[in-house]
Amino acid sequence: MLGRLAQASLPSLTARLGALCVVGGRAVSAVPMAISRIAHQAPHQPQHVGHLTFASANPTTTMCRFMGNKSCLKTNKSAAKRFRVRGSGSIKRNKAGMSHNTGYKSNTRKSRLAASGGVKGKSIELRMRRLIGA
Repeated sequence: MLGRLAQASLPSLTARLGALCVVGGRAVSAVPMAISRIAHQAPHQPQHVGHLTFASANPTTTMCRFMGNKSCLKTNKSAAKRFRVRGSGSIKRNKAGMSHNTGYKSNTRKSRLAASGGVKGKSIELRMRRLIGA
């Protein structure tokens, strides 16, 4: 397998392996540095590089799994647009009520709504961290 992969160009190798990598039952893309290291290995060396293990000899059905317990969740894009991690590690959010109909609201109220707020509750904060991948 590695002899054939070593002869292939790196972009085609990435295209073949990148979409077919499976981690914990979920499809993910492979790490390009690990693929480049595999492409330059001699055919007699084992098919094991760092934290990636390649199980199949057929490059079109190559499966790899990560050692350890790395999170495999995709980032929830709607949550990622609404929540950010501060430098201190806490999660900040914007308050509702400032997108329209602000003409009748007092300046004090608008100022309070414009300030960013934190996420209250440990369980909610943990859920937001999991959704945004932090």
